[in-house]
Amino acid sequence: GYKRRNRGDRQTDTSILETADVIELEKTSGYLFPDSIRIATRDKTYYFSMFLHNAETYSLMTQLINLAMKQLIDEKTGFSIDRDLLTKLSKNVAKKQSFLKRDLDARSLSEAYRLMFHLPATEKLDGSTEATLWTPYNKTHVWGRMFISQNYICFDSRVKGLVSLVLPLRDVSQIERAENQPSNPSVDHSILITTRTAQRATFLFSQIHDRDFVVQKLSDLLAKIRIVSRTNSLSGDEDEWKIQPPMMSMFKPSPSPESKARQEVKAKQWELHFSEYGRGVSMYRTTEIAKLVLQGIPDSLRREVWMNFSGAWNEMASNPGVYRDLVNKNINVQSTSSDEIER
Repeated sequence: GYKRRNRGDRQTDTSILETADVIELEKTSGYLFPDSIRIATRDKTYYFSMFLHNAETYSLMTQLINLAMKQLIDEKTGFSIDRDLLTKLSKNVAKKQSFLKRDLDARSLSEAYRLMFHLPATEKLDGSTEATLWTPYNKTHVWGRMFISQNYICFDSRVKGLVSLVLPLRDVSQIERAENQPSNPSVDHSILITTRTAQRATFLFSQIHDRDFVVQKLSDLLAKIRIVSRTNSLSGDEDEWKIQPPMMSMFKPSPSPESKARQEVKAKQWELHFSEYGRGVSMYRTTEIAKLVLQGIPDSLRREVWMNFSGAWNEMASNPGVYRDLVNKNINVQSTSSDEIER
C-alpha cells in the first residue's frame, strides 16, 4: 500500500509492502540512488536509500523475505518468536541488538549449521567457539570452530575440507575438563568427550577460550538428553519388529570373478579407512573419504555410507518409531512412491 500524510508543515510518504509480494531484492548504486536497495514487486519497483546501516538492513530484508517464501511453500514454517532465546544462557551477545534481529540472525545461523553438518531440520545452533581438535590419525591439533546445539557437538576445520566431526549427544557418556600440561601447551583449556558407540571413544578439544562456560553448557544439554532417553526407553514399544532384508541379499546375483575381486578390494580399502578414521556418524571426515567415494563404494557398505553422510541416521535417531509407523501405515497402500521404492 502507499499513503501520503501531512504532519504540520511536513509531508511524509509511507509505503507498506507485503514480503510475500516481493519478486526481486538487490543492492544498487547509481547517480540518483547511491548505495540503495531495490525492491521489485509484481506491480511496482521501489528504491530505498540513505541508510545508516545498509548491509544490516539488506540482511534483515533478505531474512524476512526468505521466511515469507518458505511460508508460501509450507504454512507450518511461518514466523513465530523463539521463546528459548529469552531464557538462553549466552555470552558475547550485543546488548543493543533488538530481539527480532537476534531471532532472525539465530535462525540464519542455525540453517547454515544444519546444512553444513546434515542435521535434522529441528536442530537449533546454541553457539560456537574457536578450538582445536586432536586428530589421532596424524597426531596433530587442527584449528577450527566448535559448534554446539541441543543434540550435537560439531567441528569444522579452518582449512576447508581438512576435517569435520559430528558428535551426537545421545552417544556421549562423559564430558570433563582435561588438565593443562606445562610440557605441552597445545592441550591448554581442553575438554575431553567420551562416547559409548564410536570406534574411537574419546575426542579432545583444546584452546577453548571460556572452557568453564562451555563445559557447563554441554553438561546442561547432556542432562536433558539423558532425561528424554530415559523417558523414551520406559514408554517405548518392546514388541519385536521384523523387517524384510534388502532384495540384494535375498536375490544374490552371480558376479564374475573379476567383479567379485574388485568388490573385495574396495571393501578392504574402506575397512582400512574405518580402522584409521573411525566408523559411523562420529568418524573423522576428511578428504580421504571423498577419494574413496570416487573410487567406488562396495555394495556391502552403500547403505551404511549413505545413512551416515546424508544425515539419515540422525533423522531416525531424532524421531524414534516414526519410520516403523510410516511402514505400518502404508502396508498394502498403492502409490507411485511405494512402487519406486520397490523398484
